[in-house]
Amino acid sequence: PCLKHFPGHGGVTADSHRILPRDNRSLEDLSSQLKIFQKLFKKYLTCVMTAHVEFSKIEKKPATFSKKILTQILRNKLKFKGLIVSDDIDMKALKHYSPGESFFSSIKAGCDVVITCQNLDSPLKIINYFKNRPYQKDKIKKELSRASKRIESLKKKL
Repeated sequence: PCLKHFPGHGGVTADSHRILPRDNRSLEDLSSQLKIFQKLFKKYLTCVMTAHVEFSKIEKKPATFSKKILTQILRNKLKFKGLIVSDDIDMKALKHYSPGESFFSSIKAGCDVVITCQNLDSPLKIINYFKNRPYQKDKIKKELSRASKRIESLKKKL
């Protein structure tokens, strides 16, 4: 099972399919919500999907691109060991970013799997993004290696 959307959509009314929602709650304000996620991680979950929501008091970027939210909070503070999957990077919440930027930002933040489902040309755009930026290939290889190890670890448990 995959729980979605971390760290939550509870403080916003905007639809991330249409616009990037902004949540102005602090990390302290989110603590009870985070505890619910943590309890579910321990019992049931091997996978969590990110929220395309900007938590402005934590970091001024979508949670899907936030190393602070995905690595420092989800991995380190909440001790989540499973897969982190992005929500669809083709959603309008991320319309100001190219598919390549979205992919790279998601992986750098801590996503293990990045989903693209609405635009058939997004995978090619992602490939071209890295072809045109050879200096970023080493950075992405390291992150993809980390993600691959986590996926392999999960496969062994199944």
